[in-house]
Amino acid sequence: TRGVFVFDVSGPGRAGASRVMHRFHRHDQWCLGMVALESDDNSRLDRAISIFTVEADGRYRRSDEHHVQSLFDPTTLVTVLGDIGYDVEVLDNYASEGSYPELPGWYVVRARKL
Repeated sequence: TRGVFVFDVSGPGRAGASRVMHRFHRHDQWCLGMVALESDDNSRLDRAISIFTVEADGRYRRSDEHHVQSLFDPTTLVTVLGDIGYDVEVLDNYASEGSYPELPGWYVVRARKL
């Protein structure tokens, strides 16, 4: 069967060169703080996230999340998918140049069945 599939993947360097990333996003009704730590072997990203949401009475409700994400080297994905019959291309984003911000360690993989 022939076909194409496209997916994104996080790889080594996702937390930047220091392996630690801090982010804060503020909007009218919510704000989010995040600390991401990349493992020493570049195989895992741990993200601690706190979200504050404004309630109807003006108080903030806090929720905390912990996300663990496996990181994959795109060259390994190319090899594995190639070995099972796919023509693979690694892209910087889903659309044309400049339509998405540059994100460290984030890749788009397009695989076509030969």
